[in-house]
Amino acid sequence: MQFLWMALFALGIAGADQLTKYLTVANIPLYGEVPFLPGVLKFTYVQNTGAAFSSFQGMQWLFALIFLALTVLIFLEYFKKPLPFSKFDRWCIAAIYGGGLVNMIDRLRLTGDRVAAMAQGLRAVADLPDPVGDVLSEITRPPGLV
Repeated sequence: MQFLWMALFALGIAGADQLTKYLTVANIPLYGEVPFLPGVLKFTYVQNTGAAFSSFQGMQWLFALIFLALTVLIFLEYFKKPLPFSKFDRWCIAAIYGGGLVNMIDRLRLTGDRVAAMAQGLRAVADLPDPVGDVLSEITRPPGLV
């Protein structure tokens, strides 16, 4: 039962993150600023397509691999070989997993730009010449065989 509560906690974190991202995109222009506590704190909308400070940009496979490994480890630990984690530790792991889930949602979301890039890649492949039936090279063997 504890696993269910932790899973719901991770999903709640993912849902809250997606809600704040939706509100940001809907209400703050790109690179725009909104004061929250004037003189102390302001919100700025920027986009980060990689990890910390846009490092590993375009390496979605790496994020997916790390998330998959974390998922497998959590299930193995919880259902097969429990480690001596405290209750607080397990809640922290659930929070980290919620953050990883959000990362995967963001990386795998299909936007207009991503669909256009995929379509452009497919057009580039379709424009390649068809090699079927083309003679690429020919050698004549000593007895006259081609």
